[in-house]
Amino acid sequence: MIIGVSILIILLVGYVFFYNQLVKLDALSNHTLNKLQKCLSQRADLNKIIVSFLKQQFSISEENFIFPSPQIKNDFEEYQKLEYLRSKNIQYLLNKFPNNLSSNPLFQQMQKEWISAEDDFQNFRHRYNAAVRDYNAALHTFPASLVAKTINLKEKTFFKINSEDTK
Repeated sequence: MIIGVSILIILLVGYVFFYNQLVKLDALSNHTLNKLQKCLSQRADLNKIIVSFLKQQFSISEENFIFPSPQIKNDFEEYQKLEYLRSKNIQYLLNKFPNNLSSNPLFQQMQKEWISAEDDFQNFRHRYNAAVRDYNAALHTFPASLVAKTINLKEKTFFKINSEDTK
């Protein structure tokens, strides 16, 4: 009787431990996703300001720019593709007219903010992917996988730029 109760208590403590670990990893990935969404929103706002500035400076039409929505869905691929293309458009213009822009103090400030936003984005993207990696690994590790199945936890998607899009 005492042995049976002891085993039951050990199993219950183990279940609670692994449940708490999974919930903690889930919360961490959700927290970093929220930070990433905020960073993307700020970055999108800054990109619109830069595009507006470039349109005024060089009489460029808005059709030349792509503005993806800053909202992230579970499947990141479409957003990433649009975000990458928009970034390439801005980089192209910055490289095309470097002399005209380098002496403009307003643009220099925008460029510093853009670089900072890009660094923040990469930092949060790496943090999110690390949190998702740890979470997904925990879902497939015994005995946490048994706990994950009982509470119906699913794998999360990494945020990455496809290699075909970066060529």
